[in-house]
This record gives sequence, structure tokens and C-alpha cells, in this order.
Amino acid sequence: MNSNTLDHKDQKLLSLLSDDARLPVAVLARELHLSRTAVRHRIEKLERHGIITGYTLKVGNINPTCVQAMATVSLLSGSSKDLKQRLKNLTATKKIWIAAGHIDAFVLLESATIKELYDAINFIGTMDIVTRMNSHIILDKPIDR
Repeated sequence: MNSNTLDHKDQKLLSLLSDDARLPVAVLARELHLSRTAVRHRIEKLERHGIITGYTLKVGNINPTCVQAMATVSLLSGSSKDLKQRLKNLTATKKIWIAAGHIDAFVLLESATIKELYDAINFIGTMDIVTRMNSHIILDKPIDR
């Protein structure tokens, strides 16, 4: 089973659980127009096939004054593992996505102050494996699933 074999109900179920993994089965059943038993079976099937691999805690904005930026990074060929290794201990690094194309990585940075964010951006930009880097301050996250 993969994302191409999911029917509309499975996709909607995943969307609902992505928004709030704590939704009661009764609410999911009502939203999907299915019985509670059918919803439970679908969830179990998605877990068994590795589509649902876990349920995570999403922490609200503890520090409403934190500053975030997305860095787009182009690297020397074959340097993505090195980038991940170097950034995993940088406190400001929250997520790293490796991509294909002229941008090799997207790095989500977060810090308590602009100065800390600037230092993190500067750290990435001066790495010997980085050929080009742009940073973009995040102003709002209207959709955050």
C-alpha cells in the first residue's frame, strides 16, 4: 500500500488526523460518514502498512516572540550528508529537507532573537560546502498541519 492506493476516505482520514491526532473515533466516523468500527479498521490498516507511523506531539508556540527563517541552500555535489551532520548540533536548526533541483536543502531555523537567527544564517552561509544560500524570515504560518 502506498499513497497512490489510498482512497478518498483514507486521504480524508489522514488529513483529519494530521490536523488533530487526538480526534475521537466517533468524530472521525461522523466526518467520514462511516461507522466507528470502519474507521478503527482503516486506522489499523494504515498503521500496518506503514502509512501512519506514529502520533506526535505538536507543541504550541511556547515563545510567541521566537523568530523563524527558511534557508534555501545549494551545495557542492554529494554534500547533503555533511550538511545534515553539521547542522544537527546547531540549536537553531528545527528541520532539514533535502531536495532535488537547483536548491539542495531547505533548512527551518528558529531562535529567540534576531541576533541568534543571524548567527545561524551566517554559520550556514559560510560553510565550505555551501555554494549559495538565501534566507527568508517567516512572518506567518496560515496552514501548519
